[in-house]
Amino acid sequence: MLSRTVLIAEDDRLLRESLCDVFDGLGCTPHGVDCGGKAIEILEHHRFDLVLSDVDMPDMTGFVLLSLINRFQPHPSAVLMSARADRDLERAAHQAGALALLPKPVKAGALASLLNSLFPR
Repeated sequence: MLSRTVLIAEDDRLLRESLCDVFDGLGCTPHGVDCGGKAIEILEHHRFDLVLSDVDMPDMTGFVLLSLINRFQPHPSAVLMSARADRDLERAAHQAGALALLPKPVKAGALASLLNSLFPR
């Protein structure tokens, strides 16, 4: 399987590093940033196979990030995550173009399943 590139926008350093480690272990090339603004800066110059973003970040929401991503990468594979995942938030995430809303803390098995469903071998 080709190495997939993953951009992770998460303001919690420990969680961001943990997610990077999990994706690395799954054979991906992760790149972590601590806010939506940095994610946008990177997306202006690089394409990613998957963008994983927290819903609540200090500088912008994951929903705003999703709307801005479309400027640089039409139809991105984007997934949101939140500690307050519920049906309403999940519905809003899908309406915003997210492929999924993952509850935090995100489990490694959920990430592996997500990758397998998005990028079948």
